[in-house]
Amino acid sequence: MGGSATDDELVDVNFALTATQMVRDGRRAKLHCAQRRCIHWLIVSAAILVALNLLLCLGCVLFILAQHTTPF
Repeated sequence: MGGSATDDELVDVNFALTATQMVRDGRRAKLHCAQRRCIHWLIVSAAILVALNLLLCLGCVLFILAQHTTPF
């Protein structure tokens, strides 16, 4: 109590700090990867919605143009 730490204790503390840093870096990397994956799927889903909207609008335009044509 109150004395200086031994070499074994300092090694244990340094190992614990290093292990904690490695775990923190691993969690940060997983979070970064999950964020990139989420952004990727948001972009893909937005592109799909835009494509479906474009097809629907083109279908409506063709339908409206087909109604206005004369049969003769």
